Amino acid sequence: MADGRPLVLHQITAMDVPPPEFARMAAEAGCDQISVFTNCPDAILPGQSARLDFPTISALMLREMRAAFADNGVRVNGVEYFPILADVDVADYRAGLALGGELGGVRAVTHIHDTDEARAVDSIGRLCELAAAQGLSLGVEFTPMTRGCPSLEKAAWFVDQVGRADFAIGLDCLHLVRSGASADDAVQLGSRYFSNGQICDGHGQHAAESYISEAHNRELPGKGNFPLAAILNALPANAPIEIEVPSANLRADGVSAIQHLRNAVACSKAVLAGMAAA
Repeated sequence: MADGRPLVLHQITAMDVPPPEFARMAAEAGCDQISVFTNCPDAILPGQSARLDFPTISALMLREMRAAFADNGVRVNGVEYFPILADVDVADYRAGLALGGELGGVRAVTHIHDTDEARAVDSIGRLCELAAAQGLSLGVEFTPMTRGCPSLEKAAWFVDQVGRADFAIGLDCLHLVRSGASADDAVQLGSRYFSNGQICDGHGQHAAESYISEAHNRELPGKGNFPLAAILNALPANAPIEIEVPSANLRADGVSAIQHLRNAVACSKAVLAGMAAA
């Protein structure tokens, strides 16, 4: 925890590490909360050329994961990935949500690909109900690469339409900047719209409709020029901050998983310490 904000290390920061080992590495890197994958959609998502391949936890891994948590003093915060698609039956996500609840997760994550607004709102509402039955709230992430919810404004619209206290926005620094929105836009919206933040950095504050390469090669917090403190100040004071810094290029250059995780945690803590001192 830094500046009163829980730090959560996301599995996407080391996708090649098996989940039980990731839990151990998170503790070694100085982070006692993690976000993991308990569902991988059996579909090719819009804009993708192949099915996603996440290091997904299965029911068969439950005992091993619990042992890893107990041995390393780590617990789960967020669970992924439950996208809203045009043809989705959210009941298909029941098993992944249940596993997330069994692991002790508190928040599930969705992206909205469905461009039919009424249908998407209905799907989100039903997904919220399924998540709540497992003790999970639901967070939506917006990005220009998801046509159903490409902007902060649209994400806020969905929060208003769904009208549930357990449904809010996960504010990703990269997606906010590349969507063309500003930290001031997030602040003016109001902290009640947000459930958590995701910290990473990048270079240039330009908007972009497609930036998949950058999404997989993010900069360590404080090593770019994103206005991280201003963005994170839009969140509730106790909102969890996920460290989400996938860096495929660094790993390809020989930076080990544990070293990258240590760097990501240390840089994130430095950003939050700077906010506390300001």
